[in-house]
Amino acid sequence: MLSKPNIISTLITAIWAYLGGYLLWDVFGGPLFQDHRGTAMNVDKAEPDMLLLLLGCVITAFAFSTLYGKTSSSNYGLSSGIKFGLLLSLLGISYAIISYSMTNLLDSYGAMYDAVINVIYYVLMGAIAGMVYRSFQSSEAAE
Repeated sequence: MLSKPNIISTLITAIWAYLGGYLLWDVFGGPLFQDHRGTAMNVDKAEPDMLLLLLGCVITAFAFSTLYGKTSSSNYGLSSGIKFGLLLSLLGISYAIISYSMTNLLDSYGAMYDAVINVIYYVLMGAIAGMVYRSFQSSEAAE
């Protein structure tokens, strides 16, 4: 479970989880969500708890990398990573749907934007994990 490819993949995908999350949800998604907030008021924190945010990104990256390593049948690479990311993005899509059905955080368009951003986020995370695992597979075969 704590193989070298898994550890490196976890570190790199954690960086993506943090920076990609900021890029996708704040930079690109911020303007989209601005006009599609629900009726809930004052739900965002003025300043996020950065330590907890980083911890969450590392946990996401570790779970993603470990599951990818266990389920890809050693067929590592960009394509298998993207497919795996697409599969796991279903969790993000389902979360957006469930959240929309139970909260007033976003309207229906905001929930759709959130679902699309989840797909992009996890597909790119899968591509990263696939390339990292593939690089180790190639170097192990050469040894």
